[in-house]
Amino acid sequence: MSAQPFNGGQFSADDGALIGPTGQSLNLRPKVATLLATLLASPDEVVSKEALVQAIWPGGVVDFEAGLSALLKELRSACVEVGLTTEPSTLIETLPKRGVRLNIAATTPTSASESDPPSDPSPSEPPPSQRWKRFVAPVLSVVMTLIVAWIVLTLDWDGEGQGVVESTQTLVILPFEVYGGLPERAKAEGLLAADTLLSELWDASLPNTSLLGRASLAPYANQDSADWVGALAKDLGASLIIEGRLIWSESTLSLNARLISSVNFEVLVSETVELERQALTPSTQIAEASQTLAEQLATHWPLP
Repeated sequence: MSAQPFNGGQFSADDGALIGPTGQSLNLRPKVATLLATLLASPDEVVSKEALVQAIWPGGVVDFEAGLSALLKELRSACVEVGLTTEPSTLIETLPKRGVRLNIAATTPTSASESDPPSDPSPSEPPPSQRWKRFVAPVLSVVMTLIVAWIVLTLDWDGEGQGVVESTQTLVILPFEVYGGLPERAKAEGLLAADTLLSELWDASLPNTSLLGRASLAPYANQDSADWVGALAKDLGASLIIEGRLIWSESTLSLNARLISSVNFEVLVSETVELERQALTPSTQIAEASQTLAEQLATHWPLP
């Protein structure tokens, strides 16, 4: 396959070469290259997450260390690095509950002759009536900086005055415990449920809440759930923790998630999704249930 024009540069799906308008290039990892090729096949159209997952992981087994959200982030960074865009989230747009769209038509860079303003034939020295701006503008900038600094220093950061600051809570999602189903798939299915939930809650942009990626949990992999909560709270500053269960029965798939405060171990929210088992791959059914579960959990934000 020959190189395909892309936003003023070009992309080759054969070797994953992404080349910017000025010739700067990167070789994308295979799964990132597959993601871009899939989006380029339907430019300016919404491609569902299900279609992207099937294209990137055709066997139905998701690479947990490179989930869809991580691949999108890596692709956006690559586009910025080679100079294809300065607004990666506009070029590669995530539409919650719908999918991803590659906005080529709206973000194609214009040429220098189209974008640069016409040269000014007038002398570089401004007329006397405008020279005062050279002096006033810096003075106004300094004055505004001092005003902002004074406001910041006089705010009551304890929340008793007018300067109340909204606190940000840190949320981490533990791999789900799996019951029923095939024992050899239990670990993978528990990770898939947690990763999909993490991706969906990230897209939901939970107010005043930051999410920790699963890589942060690696040092605690051999601890049991009781130890995890205390260690995550102490080491990573996790104030909110989601633990859950995935239960297979003969006719249903059930996902239950509990949102726990790491301060007093209180269960703040508990939500359950139960779906009829269908003629779908287990990973597809888990992803569908996790998406629904994320929608239910997001309705509880902002937390009291």
